[in-house]
Amino acid sequence: MSKEKKKHSRIGLIILILILLLLLLALGFICYKYFFNNESDELETQYNEQTQLFAKISPDEDTNKNLLSDALAINSQTVAWISIPDTTIDYPIVQCEDNDYYIDHSFEGEYYQLGCPFLDYRNSSDFSDFNSIIYGHNWSNKYVFAALLDFKNQTYFEEHSQGTLTLPDELYTVSFFACVVVESDSFLYSVNLPAKSDRITYLKQVQESAVASIDFEPEDYADKRLIILSTCSRDSGNSRTALVGYIND
Repeated sequence: MSKEKKKHSRIGLIILILILLLLLLALGFICYKYFFNNESDELETQYNEQTQLFAKISPDEDTNKNLLSDALAINSQTVAWISIPDTTIDYPIVQCEDNDYYIDHSFEGEYYQLGCPFLDYRNSSDFSDFNSIIYGHNWSNKYVFAALLDFKNQTYFEEHSQGTLTLPDELYTVSFFACVVVESDSFLYSVNLPAKSDRITYLKQVQESAVASIDFEPEDYADKRLIILSTCSRDSGNSRTALVGYIND
């Protein structure tokens, strides 16, 4: 075979390899889109099923029985229900012996990527601690606690500054006073702060980390029971967006 023919043969082989690579890439992309869309559709279906369930078992205001009786009948680890009007946050709150299980389990205890909002295992289930921390996923800026990201806007924050916390025997109003952006190892996730000086320091750090808030004096909130709703965000690194409020006793 002449050198010229060998050259053309090599060029033809290279072109064939490139065409095959492009076909493989195209096939991979089509498969990815197919499985991604199927997964998204399945997730949407599961989310809608959970939402419909929650609508059926939301707190019963009949004072003759437990306010959370319907939720407790399905999951005995239910400790509360959190709701913020005119947002998608309207969920039962569960608690177990760790902060891992409900990351990927539904309210009914089945595997579920969106998980279920849960109270930090270190907290008292009756919300008697200085700061009670509730975690929930932010999935695709759409599901579960994704609505917390909206509170970084000062106007939105001011328009949605009240919520409700339902315990088995009492319904409380929650007043939100700050939305903060912090890292996952932040001071915000400290619990058990019996000293008033530590609680004031904690509140000062909340004030300094706030991206939206009302004017408040840390000293005035040191004896209140705080509620922190926390979710993942993508502001920087391993950041978290959290909404901080207090229970109106």
